[in-house]
Amino acid sequence: MAVKTLFEGHDVTFNFYPMVYIQKLGKLDIDKLVETAFSLMDGFQEKSKILFGNGLEENPQYPGLAFVLPLLSASDFFQEPPEERAKWFQLFSVYLTESPVDNGILLASALDLREVLNKVVAELKNENLHYRIGA
Repeated sequence: MAVKTLFEGHDVTFNFYPMVYIQKLGKLDIDKLVETAFSLMDGFQEKSKILFGNGLEENPQYPGLAFVLPLLSASDFFQEPPEERAKWFQLFSVYLTESPVDNGILLASALDLREVLNKVVAELKNENLHYRIGA
């Protein structure tokens, strides 16, 4: 079967199914695709729209949004009531983002990550990689 497609900006005709081509390149991980498909059914997307999509429902783009996640800053975690933060952490257990407002990376977690972070810092040190502490 010949399949004509746009590949990296060029028209390409495959004389076999594109999936076979991708598999031959070793770039198709069926287990990963199945895992991804099932992860989309866990309710995260709809829960995020309910939790963070208030006021967006009238936006024409809203029905097409897969999920809604806010750009939070450190002050959001300190200013919101504990009950509200608890709702956030029912949706995600770790929140990680680059935060221009906080001049750095914001990591908020419902989990105790000290041991993991200590290992990361130790590994950076072992590899003689330098990291900045403080402002």
